[in-house]
Amino acid sequence: MPARPPLGRLVAALVLAVSAAGCAASADTDDPAIWADRVCTALVPLVQANDSRPAVNAADFAATKQSMSAALTAAADAVPQTLSGLDAAGPSPIPGGNDVVTKLRDLVSELRPTMLDTKIKLDAADPADTGAFIARWPMRSARATLATKVEEAQQAVQANPEVKAAALKGASCPQVGLGAEAVVPPSSLAPPPTSR
Repeated sequence: MPARPPLGRLVAALVLAVSAAGCAASADTDDPAIWADRVCTALVPLVQANDSRPAVNAADFAATKQSMSAALTAAADAVPQTLSGLDAAGPSPIPGGNDVVTKLRDLVSELRPTMLDTKIKLDAADPADTGAFIARWPMRSARATLATKVEEAQQAVQANPEVKAAALKGASCPQVGLGAEAVVPPSSLAPPPTSR
């Protein structure tokens, strides 16, 4: 009976196999539409976070606070997902495409600290003190920042005519408002009305 290889070697072989599978999934492509689709897919978590609206209940600020905190967490978590997706898109077959991805990375990277800082401030607010809670309302600015970054990301893709043309054929691009002219719904969230 042949001796079994040590556990460490088995684990190492498994890690290599998983890594190889990941590399194969993000292999280089000469097809602009496939590459654009990968870039658009990377932006999906960010756009979904932007489209998601926390529940605002003027009669229950505690529940409102919890919903907003969860929305900020989701927005912060969307950043590393998007960055990983942009890495997986691989080198651009389109002239200037790599510059577009660099721009997207810069835009997205700026978001996570803003979302986390806003969450800290929100979590520290006392929903039982209605006046103070509304006065310290941090969510409007964070939502506006998120919406602005999503719009700037769309504009970055559309600023390069060849990338924009490829996005017209990317299967996931309509999900993130790309391919056609970008339309971003207003995402700033006003403070809830106070009960009289």
